[in-house]
Amino acid sequence: MQSIWITLGPILVINVLFLVTLLIYLARREKLPPIPDLAGRHQSWILSRTFHEYWYWVTTPPARLFVQLRLSPNVLTTIGTLINCAAAGFFAVGQFGIGGWTMILGSTFDMFDGRVARLTGRLSRSGAYFDSIMDRFSEGIVFLGLAYYYRESWLLPVVIVALLGSLMVSYARARGEGVGVVCKKGPMQRPERIAYLGVASVFQPIAHAVAGMWFDNPPAILVMGALLIIALFTLYTAFYRTIYIMNALDTADRARDADETIPQLISKLSTKSGREDLLTRARYGYPRGQARSSTVIVFVLSGAQSPIMQDLLQRGDLPHVARYLIERGGYQDAVSVFPSTTGIAALPLVTGCFPGTCNIPGMRWFDRTVPPHRRFTLKRFRDYSAGLGSYAIDFDLSKEVETIFEYSRQAVNLLGVVNRGSGFRRDPAFLYPPRIIGGKEPEALRAMERTVFEWFAHNLRRQPDFIYYYFPTIGPLVRTFGSGHPSVREAYRRFDTYLDDVVTLLKNYGLFEHTAMVLSGDHGFSEARHAFDLDTFLEKQFPLMVHAASPSYRRWLEAEAINLMTGNGMSHLYLRSKRSWERRQTMAEIEATPLIERLLETPAVDLVMGRSESGGVVVRSRRGRATILEREAILYETHGGDPFGYGVLPTRLTSREVLAQTIQSRYPDGPVQVVQLFRSPRAGDLVLSAADGYCFGPQTTPLSEGRLCHETLMVPCAMSIPSCHDGPLRTADLFPLVLHEAGLQPRHTIDGKVSNY
Repeated sequence: MQSIWITLGPILVINVLFLVTLLIYLARREKLPPIPDLAGRHQSWILSRTFHEYWYWVTTPPARLFVQLRLSPNVLTTIGTLINCAAAGFFAVGQFGIGGWTMILGSTFDMFDGRVARLTGRLSRSGAYFDSIMDRFSEGIVFLGLAYYYRESWLLPVVIVALLGSLMVSYARARGEGVGVVCKKGPMQRPERIAYLGVASVFQPIAHAVAGMWFDNPPAILVMGALLIIALFTLYTAFYRTIYIMNALDTADRARDADETIPQLISKLSTKSGREDLLTRARYGYPRGQARSSTVIVFVLSGAQSPIMQDLLQRGDLPHVARYLIERGGYQDAVSVFPSTTGIAALPLVTGCFPGTCNIPGMRWFDRTVPPHRRFTLKRFRDYSAGLGSYAIDFDLSKEVETIFEYSRQAVNLLGVVNRGSGFRRDPAFLYPPRIIGGKEPEALRAMERTVFEWFAHNLRRQPDFIYYYFPTIGPLVRTFGSGHPSVREAYRRFDTYLDDVVTLLKNYGLFEHTAMVLSGDHGFSEARHAFDLDTFLEKQFPLMVHAASPSYRRWLEAEAINLMTGNGMSHLYLRSKRSWERRQTMAEIEATPLIERLLETPAVDLVMGRSESGGVVVRSRRGRATILEREAILYETHGGDPFGYGVLPTRLTSREVLAQTIQSRYPDGPVQVVQLFRSPRAGDLVLSAADGYCFGPQTTPLSEGRLCHETLMVPCAMSIPSCHDGPLRTADLFPLVLHEAGLQPRHTIDGKVSNY
């Protein structure tokens, strides 16, 4: 039986010394200088900073004594190791009390080596390395002594696990520092292991004596408990350090990667903020820590025209637009896209890309890349304006392009035509016939306005990060009655009222101050006084021809030409080459025929555009001819006059320079809009744009849409956030603005730019 005086004797002496020295230290603590050596040292609930400072103060005299005795740090390290070897021997034969005191003494010597090295200025990397090696050896030999004692006990695996865990804790830190990540975290580091095992061993004789009063030969319950705690928490600490270091390395290596690794996920699960971030990511599909606004609402006014909106603003007829948008942010006209029609003009607002980049060159198109032998296919022809054809736009959209609804799992689409990624839940109008609103009676349009607002109110409860709010009324009314009709102006005023209702809802939910609102038109209209039946004209040039008014497209393979109009102001003309549709014709090849001259002889055709042999685009008008190449910059070269009538324009410009120098012209952003359209393989061999005062079609309509001109391209734009762009604006620039407000980075190449972000 172990004598309890092995424990009580040293304890009485040590406790008296401890209390006396602790009281002296606490009395003098405020007068003592700070201890630089403790900066950055590990702390825990057992070994607090106060205890570190006290221990440093009380052991300073012995450390100075060792200096006077000229004991080198490596000698002290060796002495500590030898003492720990003796402790292992005591543990091996079950002398836990003596073994505990011996281990504490050996570990204290291990502490003195660094102190002496700092006092004597003999710090060296070799000494630190030797100290680390001896620390691992000392700890390992102690656990081996315990393993020998428990060699025939169920506790042997626990000792082995404690040994492996202890070594892994130290190795994880050392290997992490080797790859540049310092990790001193975890609840069971070496000081804690010494404290747990040392204290348990020192008090084991007392526990043995007490337990012996009821049991014969009781087990070393305190040592067993300490080993179980050390085994469990060393594994946890080693695992924690491993995840911490892997997370730091993955964060550095994958800073631009949206996907997180398993160590990063586990690391986040360990903290409250990390769990909240993961829940947010699961809800929205991305982290929202960088978001400037909790919600972004983009109001798209179908067919809104800048002159009318500015006139209504000046008259004070749109007070809520002025108050909630313009006064908080600003107003600026923006350039839409060519062709500028309903549906197509929505592409830059939800993708940041031009129609050509999206591979959607118009409301109707022909894809000659579909093999002729595929007779029964839905991919060759497209007409988004006909019934269920509007649903195909999401399928046809280039796979290289993403919509805002694919970026976010909570983005809501209210009546927008382009909705890929939203699904049924986030697009209440998905099954609402028809998808594209047009030609409706005013009463039905007002009912649709109310329905869209009700959808908004319902979806706002889920706190979406983005809402695409399509106001459907203005465009259909303009087509029916003309821009100046009182019902059109009344539609603008009704939107202003709905905007006030939207703001009221936002305030009720406490979201108004954290919501960014953007208002934009999608396209404009130009006046049309004359009609030009383009299909009839082309039938005279090509007896075998297919167009949108044809009974069917079944005769396409034998046809010489296919004409597909978008709106009533532009058209794609596809020409068959040598009995085959597989090869596109260049402008030079078509100019060898009289077709282009005959087109330009008619007053109804303003611009004729086609591909050049060098990979660019050729633009012709009665004013002249130009070649446009898209390289690192826009190369613009005229021949015999400028087809756009710009006058003197540099031959090499950036995309933004083109916009800035042409914004006030008859054809704002013309070269860029022409080039972007021909990025699409589905664009026609020729693209035609109607002249002022004309529309393509058999009947005269009050207005024309789709053509390349100032009236159809310029749309109003107001926002509730400060101006984010220097100079002229495109509607495509609103998409990166939305991403920035939501805390997102573009995942695909976009045409829009925001200069101040």
